[in-house]
Amino acid sequence: MNLLLRLIFFALLLILPDNLLLADTLILKSGKVLECKILEKTKDYIRIEYAGQPLYYENKYVQQIQETPFVPEAIVLEQPPVSAEEWSKEIADEKGLKNKNSGIKAVILAHPSLGSSPLSVVFDGSNSSSQTGKIVSYYWDFGDGDTADQVKVKNTFFSLSYGSRLYTVKLTVKDNQGNTAFASYPISVTNKNL
Repeated sequence: MNLLLRLIFFALLLILPDNLLLADTLILKSGKVLECKILEKTKDYIRIEYAGQPLYYENKYVQQIQETPFVPEAIVLEQPPVSAEEWSKEIADEKGLKNKNSGIKAVILAHPSLGSSPLSVVFDGSNSSSQTGKIVSYYWDFGDGDTADQVKVKNTFFSLSYGSRLYTVKLTVKDNQGNTAFASYPISVTNKNL
């Protein structure tokens, strides 16, 4: 969800005009209020951008300047890399699953695990187990935007890049007691045309 909100925010940054993004305010002694972008301030005048046009005002006509600095670095929410277990826990929590691991284990079998693009891989989660119950749900995320919810699944991976591309496949399992477990598996795909 955080990623979606960030994408929407940055899409708005590309669409909105600069003077709305920077939201500086210039209040003139005449009472006029201008939402603008301040370009330059000197002891004699201030230069602003208003409605896409540069304007100059002598300081003697300016009553107040309110600057709102826009710092892109402060808005980009850089997050540390998330481990496969933490990532799967977030998925489980979003799906309303309890994350109490009580003798439950997720196991991924995959064949093949590397090859040329397009690479069709069969995944099997049937070796996953629970000491206190029975596995009742499987949630696969293939790392390429595709997901599945069966015990055995098939997915095709592509690589258009030079060298190999690594996908991290994640499996979240849940038993009938509400316990969850997580596992991940790397898939390496090369572009045979390069």
